[in-house]
Amino acid sequence: MPGNTHITLRTAVIIPFVIIFIFTIGAIVAVQKSSYEEMVQDISQKQLSSLTENVNLKLQTFLNEPFQASLALSHSIGYHNVYTKGDTEVIQQYLLTAFQDLYPTIPHMDVIGFGGEGAEYTGFRKESNGGFTLMIQDDRTEQKLVIYRGNQISDDIRSVIEGYDPRIRPWYAPVPSRKNQCGHRSTQTLMNVKRSLCQL
Repeated sequence: MPGNTHITLRTAVIIPFVIIFIFTIGAIVAVQKSSYEEMVQDISQKQLSSLTENVNLKLQTFLNEPFQASLALSHSIGYHNVYTKGDTEVIQQYLLTAFQDLYPTIPHMDVIGFGGEGAEYTGFRKESNGGFTLMIQDDRTEQKLVIYRGNQISDDIRSVIEGYDPRIRPWYAPVPSRKNQCGHRSTQTLMNVKRSLCQL
């Protein structure tokens, strides 16, 4: 009779085996895919965490070197009491010497300066040619901020700025509200690290 189909013993044994085999392979592939995605995500998170930690450590070192130099200069100026209201000549020479000695070991420090409580300012900027530009505001410049082409006062003036007050700058503003360890309220040193100011 045409409606009666017989399945052979071989077919009856092979069909369940094939179904189980396909199901097992599918389950293994699904589990491996899930495990692989979890592993990739875990490795990515670990690599990202490691990279972030390394960047943070390098950034801390990058900023900490000029910050520590700034603190040392600030404490030294206060300890030796070299600040004279209206006259920053001694500090000017001190900063130039310190900058020339510090710059080779901290190449990313490109500005160093001092602001006094009488609105005096003296500082130096490292130029691309290896020289230093003097910036000064005290009684010698009639309380105008004068920027010279070179590291000494001369007739070669780059610009003159009137009304500059370092006391309102972010790096100076916290100083009057607290005394430093030397007990001198006005001493403040500024380091400019590639456009990033380190506050004391």
